[in-house]
Parts: sequence; structure tokens; C-alpha cells
Amino acid sequence: MNIKIFVFQHFPCQLPALFSDRSVYVPVQCGRALHDTIAGTIGDDTGDNISRLNKFYNEMTAIYWIAKHYEEIGNPEYIGFNHYRRSLNWSEDMLSPRAVVVRKWFSWRPLHNQYANCHDVRRLDLFSSRLKEEFDAEETRSYTAYWKSHFLYICNMFVMHRNNFKRYAEFILKCIDILRRVDETMPIDLSDAYQARQPSFILERMTGYWIWREKRRCTIDVIPATITHFNIENPSGGSSCINKSQFLWFLRQAY
Repeated sequence: MNIKIFVFQHFPCQLPALFSDRSVYVPVQCGRALHDTIAGTIGDDTGDNISRLNKFYNEMTAIYWIAKHYEEIGNPEYIGFNHYRRSLNWSEDMLSPRAVVVRKWFSWRPLHNQYANCHDVRRLDLFSSRLKEEFDAEETRSYTAYWKSHFLYICNMFVMHRNNFKRYAEFILKCIDILRRVDETMPIDLSDAYQARQPSFILERMTGYWIWREKRRCTIDVIPATITHFNIENPSGGSSCINKSQFLWFLRQAY
């Protein structure tokens, strides 16, 4: 299979040995327009790009670039995304034209309440009102139901066939366009670097919504996978896993 898994990173670091096969794993520098070039990576700052928005949009600047330059990256049959410190655990026997391999996570709170617990929900609500202007009545009901549900697909990490990715990309690029217009109406608060990333948090939920919607429409098969988390600051050079109990405690507080 022709498979490309893009590994997002935004600063120089030694990637885990898992990503050493460069015929499959391709390091991509997010926000290259804002920083010095990281050796051994491709950048998200050529051609049609939003690289300069990286501190607000996180890895979505790279996903935007890949969507706009799919032929340039070799038109892979299957495409996926990992992070420099997170790996989605997949295998070739999981893959098919209908399969979307992804990590599913349970939220104790309904998704809208969970978001409001962590962030200023006004930006999300304004975005949602504008997005629903693009929807018919049936999809509006579907979108409303999604925010009342308790499951989400996290981290913008998945592996899927290019046909599914192109449909996903059409949707997520529309969301990015709407969100950029929302940003003009509601300027991003730069006083808190974490909360300044709200556009990325909204788009992560939109990745989840697309998967949730397509599963309900029976156009894809969702294949559950786990995620391995790496501590890349570890002196061993990034090969060790973080303390899982601490990580799970953090997620329970958030979700």
C-alpha cells in the first residue's frame, strides 16, 4: 500500500524510533513561516497556506497545506496524522477504502458542556451559528445531536483512504474559512497563549463531527485504535512513554 503518515512537530526534537521509516512517516513542520526551518522536515508555508496562523490553529495549518497540495506529496492511497509525541497505533490489516482508524474518547459531560468547561464557549457558538447557515434542516439536527453526545475523536489523528480524506478536507477547509471570519468578528485574546488556540480546539471537534456524521450516514467504518504518548524530553531520546495514570487523570479533569 502507498501510505503516508505525517508527523506534526513545531520545534526541533528527536522523534521516537517508531517514526524512523521515512518511506511511511514524514515529519512536517507546523508554522514554518514563523520559525527557523527544522532539518529533515517538510514545511506548511509554500503555495496556498495558512502557516502564519499556527499559534492559533496548531496542526491544522499543516492539514490545510496537505489538503491543498495533495498531488505534490505523492497522492498517497492512504494518509494519516501523528504528533511528535503521540502515535496512533494502526496496522495495514485495519485499512480499507471505507475504514477510518481513529482514537475514540468518552466525555463525562456532553461535548458542548465539555468545551464550555475548558474554553470561552462564545467563539464556538458564533462559529456554529455561521456553519449551520450552510446546512439543511437534516444536517442542522445532526450537528445539534453531535454536541449533545458524549464521544469525541481526539487530537486530529487518523488514517484513512484518500477518497475519504478529500471529502474530509472539503469540509474542514470550509470550517477554517468560516472560523477565520469569526476571528475577524471576535479577535483572539493574546494574553493567554493556551486559550489563543481556541480555533484549533474548535477544528478538532469538527474533525470529530465529520467522522461522527459519516459513521451515522454509513459511508465509513470507524476502526478504534489506541494512542501511545511519548515523553520526548526524556534523556533516553524520546523512546519512553509518559506516566499513563497522570495522563488519564488530566483527561478526566478536562472531559
